[in-house]
Amino acid sequence: MATRRTTSVEFVRSLLSDQDCRGGFVVGLAIGVLLGFHLVRKPRREEPPVEWTEGPPPQQEPPSRPPIEWTERSDVISLTPGLSIPPGSYLWRSSMLVAITPEAQETMDRYASGDTRTERMGYLVGRVGYTQIGSELLTIVEQAVPLPSSYATATHVAITSESLPVLAAAVREFPPGVAAVGWFHTHPGLGVFLSGTDHHTQRTCFPHDWQVAVVLDPVDRAMGVFTGPSGVRAKLVAVPR
Repeated sequence: MATRRTTSVEFVRSLLSDQDCRGGFVVGLAIGVLLGFHLVRKPRREEPPVEWTEGPPPQQEPPSRPPIEWTERSDVISLTPGLSIPPGSYLWRSSMLVAITPEAQETMDRYASGDTRTERMGYLVGRVGYTQIGSELLTIVEQAVPLPSSYATATHVAITSESLPVLAAAVREFPPGVAAVGWFHTHPGLGVFLSGTDHHTQRTCFPHDWQVAVVLDPVDRAMGVFTGPSGVRAKLVAVPR
C-alpha cells in the first residue's frame, strides 16, 4: 500500500478545511503566540565598545589654591595714655572729653558758612587716648576735612562719587596715630540736633565710644557736639581766650 508523504503546506490546508474549524483555531493560536513573543521581547541592549588603553588611567591634578596672605588690620586704634589737650582747644564734655583745635574749628565754620541753603558735611581727623589726670577718655579733633557732594538739599546730604577722592587723599596723609574720629555736617536754619538719619549714621558708621558727631547751623551760628554710638550731647566747658 502506497503511503503518501504529507507536506507542511498540505497539513496547514487540511487544518483550514476542517469543518469544525478546530484546525483554523490551532493555526491562528500559533500565529498569535509567535507575534506576541516578538512584540513583548525586550530589544537587545547594545553594549558600548570596550576601549583598550595601555597603562593606568591618567590622574587629574587637584585645582590649585591661591596662597594664604596675612595682612595686619589697620583700622584698630590703640588708645594713647597720658594724652595732652592741645593749647587753645574748644573743650566739650559728656561722659568723655572732646577737644577741638582752633584749626579744625575754623575749617568747619568756614565750610558751613559757605552755603546756608543746603547741607554740607565732612570728616573729623584726630587722636584718641586718656587724659594725664584721672585717665578720662579724650578725643582730640585736629583736622576737619570738607567733603564735596553732588547730592545735597536743605535737609539732606550724602557722600557721592565726588566725595571719595577727597576722602581717600586725606586718609593717605594720616600720620601715625591719627584716625577718623568722627564727622560733621550742617543744618542750615534748622537748629542743632541729631535727626533719626543722623543717629543711624552715627550708630552704624561711627560706633566707638570715642567717635563724635558735630552739627553746625550757619544761619543761627550754633554748634553742637555728640559723642559715642548713641549720640550723647556734650556741653561746651572751655573756649580759647
